[in-house]
Amino acid sequence: MRIGLISDTHGRLDPAIWEVFDGVDAILHAGDWGEYSLAAVLSSIAPVQSVRGNVDPPTRRFPDRLTTEIGGVSIYLTHMFDTSPASLNAFTNRNPDIGLVLFGHTHSAFVERVAGTVFVNPGSATRPRGGPPSAAIATIED
Repeated sequence: MRIGLISDTHGRLDPAIWEVFDGVDAILHAGDWGEYSLAAVLSSIAPVQSVRGNVDPPTRRFPDRLTTEIGGVSIYLTHMFDTSPASLNAFTNRNPDIGLVLFGHTHSAFVERVAGTVFVNPGSATRPRGGPPSAAIATIED
């Protein structure tokens, strides 16, 4: 199962996202949509689950935090997340069943595994800091 990971779109989608997300089974968005209408656009590729970011207005559709399960893996989504070693270790100690944490906000890509949890910030698909626009693919194998 392939999952498209995206964050910080801020009202736009880079056309390359269509190619990157071609064939994904689901899309997870870590907030800062900028325009919630983009959810319908991404939903034309695959089902979307999301949280809201700090620039997004409150809505029941997109909560501040979300725990979901895809392909047997528990996934935690939030917009902002402290990536200090102490915070990553504390999270894995409190949540040993979470296999993937998706977050955004910094506009910089980040991937780190701590114990059995992979922490991913896909960067920004439209307004990156220090590099090209980015998104990510998570592959869950049976």
